[in-house]
Amino acid sequence: MHSPFVFDFIVKVLNDKTVYPEYKTVEALRNQLLNDHTILEVEDFGAGSMMDKKSKRSISSIAKNAAKPKRFGQLLFRMIRFYQPKTALELGTSLGITTSYFSLAKPDTRLITMEGSKEIAGISRQNFRTLELKNVELI
Repeated sequence: MHSPFVFDFIVKVLNDKTVYPEYKTVEALRNQLLNDHTILEVEDFGAGSMMDKKSKRSISSIAKNAAKPKRFGQLLFRMIRFYQPKTALELGTSLGITTSYFSLAKPDTRLITMEGSKEIAGISRQNFRTLELKNVELI
């Protein structure tokens, strides 16, 4: 690999096998959401779910079908931790699982996240309070 940027990314981010304690925190949240059968009225302004086109969805269905898989959340965590951005923008907060990975990777980063559905945004706000995430600005 001739590019120092790509070499560092592969060696220090992709191949980082460290099991960070923050992973357990976010995955505990994911498991809680996967077991929550509360029904929400969903306003879908984005690409939407490929699995569920209804306007009413359970939190567990959203967590299962719309949230990033664990491996991608953890990859994004390592990227934020390695590159140390001062500001990050996320489009589509959903339930806040990926946002939580972002926030815990670098708690002093200004993290702006946007969610169009009011009820889903309410659940993500509650999740951010539960995890005591102080650097998240939800719009």
